[in-house]
Amino acid sequence: MNETQVYIQEEGIAAAGRVRQKILAAAAAGAGFSTVWAVAAQRKLIRTVPAVTSNVAISMTAFAVCQEGVRALRQGDHDAWNSFWGGAAAGAVLTRAAYGRGFHLLGMVMWGPLCGSIHWLNNQVQPAAAVASFLASQGLLDMPQQYQQQQQQREQQQRDEPAARAAAEQAAAAAAEPVLPRRFEDLSYREKKEAVEVIRQREVAELNAAMKQQQLQEAAKAAGHGSSSSEQAPRKRWWLFG
Repeated sequence: MNETQVYIQEEGIAAAGRVRQKILAAAAAGAGFSTVWAVAAQRKLIRTVPAVTSNVAISMTAFAVCQEGVRALRQGDHDAWNSFWGGAAAGAVLTRAAYGRGFHLLGMVMWGPLCGSIHWLNNQVQPAAAVASFLASQGLLDMPQQYQQQQQQREQQQRDEPAARAAAEQAAAAAAEPVLPRRFEDLSYREKKEAVEVIRQREVAELNAAMKQQQLQEAAKAAGHGSSSSEQAPRKRWWLFG
């Protein structure tokens, strides 16, 4: 297989794993919620839990497949837009299957913004990371070393952000201040050498321009003198022989 086929195969395996994880998580959440609801409402568990769990699993399957399809079309980019369009497509299919024709547009309008908003909010708040960090701080969870390093880097960036902002403001203020001229004696050796070189190049350029201008003037005078002598010669001969 070539590199493209290997890449497609690896991406397909990764997408299938993500879809499976989402389905299992949704089914577990649906089963737990339906169990609590059935006990609180005094409903039969044998009828309530399987129905709710299957509906949640089917809905998550449609959403996850559509989301991964949009992700593949966008060449691996994963953000809230994938969830938006995946939720819109899954909502259109599921509402039409449940309520018939004419309701797919309603499902698209409802589920697209809802899924996109949930994805964006999850990226901003990151509740899973907060819960895992809290459990790890209490000694109730062993976090992977890679995740710990990422968390430490994130905390370090947050601590360094005020200092970086202050440095940027100070640099901007320094750039806004007028630059005062400096005396030649206050310059360093390297700066003096560069200044002398700049002055020499400027003088050489001015001297070359002056010499070129002088040559042009001399050429113009020579051309004018030659033309005047050539015009006076025939008149002189005409006077001698006239």
